[in-house]
Amino acid sequence: MSDLFLLFLKTTLSASAAACAVILLRLLFRRLKAPVRVAYLLWVVVLPRMVLPVGLGQSPLSLLRWSTPAIDAGVAVLEERYEAIREVQDTSQPAPVQGQAIPAGGDGIDVPAAVSTLPPAEPFAQAPELHRPFPLLELLGCLWAAGVLIFWSYTLLSFLRLKKKLRTAVRRTEGGTVWYESDRVPAPFVLGFFPAKIYLPPDLPKEARPYVLRHEQLHIQWGDHVVKMLSFLILALHWCNPLLWCCWRLLCRDIELACDERVLSSRDLGDCRGPYAAALLALAAPKSGPHIPPAFGEVGVKERIRRAVRFRRPAFWTAAAAATAAVLSFFCLGCNPLVPPLPEEPPELAIVSDFGTVTARADKRYWNGIIWEVPEDQDLIFRLTGATIALPDGSPLQLRFPDGIRPPDAIEAEDCLVRGWTLSPQPLELTPSGGDGYEVSLSPHPATEPGDLAEDRLIRLTCRWRSGADWVECQYAFILRVSAITEERIAARPAVMVWDQGVVLEQGFPFQELSPSTKIPFGSYLHITHPTQWDGGYSLTCARLTEEGEVLEERVIMGTEPMVPPDGATASSLSASGTILRPMDESSLRELLGFTLTYTWADGHEDVYRFVLEGIDPTSCIPEVAVEEDGVFLRYPGANIWTSLPALLPAPAEWAEQDLAGRNEAVTLDGLSFDFIEAGFTSPQDGWAVVTLSHGMGANRDVYFYRTLDGGVTWSEYGHPQGQPFYVPTAAFFPTAERGFISFGRFNSAPVYGTEDGGETWAELNLPLPNDGRIWECTSIIFSDDNSVGLMRFSGGADLAARCTLISRNGGATWDLISTRIVAGSDGEPNRLSVSLDDLPTETAALTPRDTWWDPVWLLGDLGEIRLYGLNEYVTGQSAVFLIRDGRLETMSWYPELTRYDPNRCPSSLALGDYDGDGSQELAVSLYQGGGTGVNANELCIFELEGSSFGACAAFTDEVYRPLVEEALEELGLADKSYDYGSWISFELYGGRISMELALDAPAVPPMSVYEASLRARVLYNGASFSLSGVSVEQIE
Repeated sequence: MSDLFLLFLKTTLSASAAACAVILLRLLFRRLKAPVRVAYLLWVVVLPRMVLPVGLGQSPLSLLRWSTPAIDAGVAVLEERYEAIREVQDTSQPAPVQGQAIPAGGDGIDVPAAVSTLPPAEPFAQAPELHRPFPLLELLGCLWAAGVLIFWSYTLLSFLRLKKKLRTAVRRTEGGTVWYESDRVPAPFVLGFFPAKIYLPPDLPKEARPYVLRHEQLHIQWGDHVVKMLSFLILALHWCNPLLWCCWRLLCRDIELACDERVLSSRDLGDCRGPYAAALLALAAPKSGPHIPPAFGEVGVKERIRRAVRFRRPAFWTAAAAATAAVLSFFCLGCNPLVPPLPEEPPELAIVSDFGTVTARADKRYWNGIIWEVPEDQDLIFRLTGATIALPDGSPLQLRFPDGIRPPDAIEAEDCLVRGWTLSPQPLELTPSGGDGYEVSLSPHPATEPGDLAEDRLIRLTCRWRSGADWVECQYAFILRVSAITEERIAARPAVMVWDQGVVLEQGFPFQELSPSTKIPFGSYLHITHPTQWDGGYSLTCARLTEEGEVLEERVIMGTEPMVPPDGATASSLSASGTILRPMDESSLRELLGFTLTYTWADGHEDVYRFVLEGIDPTSCIPEVAVEEDGVFLRYPGANIWTSLPALLPAPAEWAEQDLAGRNEAVTLDGLSFDFIEAGFTSPQDGWAVVTLSHGMGANRDVYFYRTLDGGVTWSEYGHPQGQPFYVPTAAFFPTAERGFISFGRFNSAPVYGTEDGGETWAELNLPLPNDGRIWECTSIIFSDDNSVGLMRFSGGADLAARCTLISRNGGATWDLISTRIVAGSDGEPNRLSVSLDDLPTETAALTPRDTWWDPVWLLGDLGEIRLYGLNEYVTGQSAVFLIRDGRLETMSWYPELTRYDPNRCPSSLALGDYDGDGSQELAVSLYQGGGTGVNANELCIFELEGSSFGACAAFTDEVYRPLVEEALEELGLADKSYDYGSWISFELYGGRISMELALDAPAVPPMSVYEASLRARVLYNGASFSLSGVSVEQIE
């Protein structure tokens, strides 16, 4: 019953909106003196709306375009809220709470979180009945239905009583006209349908009878008696709507007025205005309200007499215009507004700039009645590699939907500064452009760091499309790489970016003393942000240099000197200029270019900045490849955008004959899901790609191989390993354009296939893997930068715990099992028989990093008689260190709990001394853990000497020194600073003493550390534990 009542509510509101429009039009027609019969037709339009909630269809001319969506949305909200209440179970039977559906309508984009399921609650005691939800809608529905039945019953009883009362009526005939006389009727009227009969009172004046009969006959002729009865029965459905009752009275009045006009327009009656008015006056019915049968003197007698006396036949054009308006009202009032359909899937959103076009990532939020879960911030940043574009200052940026797709009805935009894995949002203004898109204008972000040249801004759009009460919503996201220059930072010094990289500006140095900042493809955009305090001219000159930095030729490439600042470049405002990087010699494939940027100030002094770039031909650059969770993306040399690789890969030729999951209709692999995808380039022109489709395109997982010979612009399908169409690869790599490898999983006996003809044919390789009964699965294939040295790593055994590595030193032509395999035994000690002194390096890894990348063992520190070694975890599958004394293998001490991460920066420091004061020496080691920008991590280890070998190790780890540092800071009154630390820690070892320097970082400033102070202390060791003494803290300016 509640559903029926909601349907009635929607219908009566819709009919009320149409009735209000009819009332206004009716007043307008009366002012224009239009025929009443036209106004009468307007009511005929309202009747269908009283029974059809959707009207008579859809029309772009509908006048209800504002009311219909509001009514639909309001009723939908009421229905959803009531459904939510009705779904609440009795408290004695608690159930998991599901996510509530989103209320329809409204201009906001307030979307609830994704549906979640809570754990079942403990059962409660039986709740009293009063806790059950009150069935309000069911009660209202029953009251409404009872009212309808009452009115219909009253109508039927009134009709039957009247028929019974008129059984004694006498039939009369005159001139072919038939009527009935009865002294039980007060006024003439029509009753019945098959056929309809005219009833007159016997005391009707003879002179009025012709007009009365003509009036009643025209009622029958035009079906007024049917319209009135039908409209009353329909009105009974809306018995609780006072507005429609008012409309009913107006309808009855217009029925009589329209019939009066027809009588007065009858040419056979001549000018009968006077007699007809007299008849109306003589037969005026008592004011008891409108009767169901149309009575001659029923309603509005005074107005009818006045109009009869003043009646004039309407002009043709007036009548024609009014009739046209009445017909139009059918489309304007009888039809709902034309509602555009909702998109079936989120439409593609293109981000268009002067530097290319990318497609924004789309994630459904609310679609087809389902609340979808959108990626979290960190996950979203990770997935957006393919939707990134570098945008110089002032460059226009437009958002475009495909042709034929209407823009969203509501859109909200956020401009989020990306810092590591966190986002700092601010509102973003969008300007509609061209009817199908928007223009974007970025403003400075308040979270921009003063020292940054460029920054990533994640633009997130929430778009909603509506269709009546239905709607869908999705989130779009893309990343802009933009200048981070602020007015404060650029006050007196310019900033230069080329492509998407910042350039270091030098003052006071000639080109001979400068080295190229970076390699830049010709065609890249060079962007200059001028100082805000700049009040003079500037010039930018470009010189072609020799390898030694000598100038071969030089020319001004931007403006003249002095130059008037660009429009709008005033004090305390940012301005920018730019140019395209081109070779000075058009035939050159590579040039060293020296740039001189000169600013002339109003007081006459000059600031001169220089920088050097290595410009290279884009065709000699290898495109960048980024492999992400959701695909592989390419960036062509000099381009500012990333391109999705699957969109470039044609659908396999064999699919044309396979009507399987739409394969025969696919043109490219764009939009498909992959179980494996890997790609790379062996030269600027030659590239490769291996893809394996998931179950989405069929029951099997076919492996397909593609090549490009034009730098990734076009791709062609080549052969793939035969006999392996149903299994997923584990690794793939091409060291050269002709030689490549693809490995498969253990489910298929873990074969490794190779090709020597660029992928035309493939053969299974016979590799020198350990013959110990295990199935060895290749987990990775990598090669050095020059592709001369390669590694294949394998795992084996039931739990894949065993490891082995093959090495190739001839570009993958042959492979050998690495001889040195240090494997821990059951007691944790290494298998010493597998190690020989010849296998151990004699130079520290940091001195020759590239030569040691593939070695299984690294020399980490050399004290002469004592050497510290570490395992190459990537090769051996283990991370540990061991010590050897006097070059004798039998003195080796094994420490699997110690790790050694980065061998390519600094060697570890070793020193002998009596650190615990027991009279014997110990070995102290500052074990380098790794480093990078703003990071330098070391770990202090002290080893006891036991004869010719080494004993236990005491490690000054993070867990050990943090409590000591916190205690020291508290004693110094600095506990409230909430310092963070650990990203920079170093130790000095000398004369049996150990000193420590620890950087104190500003709290919570990701992703890079900002050092505020430096803590220095002496580290004491008593043979069992560590402590600090002489702690001091020095602030860093």
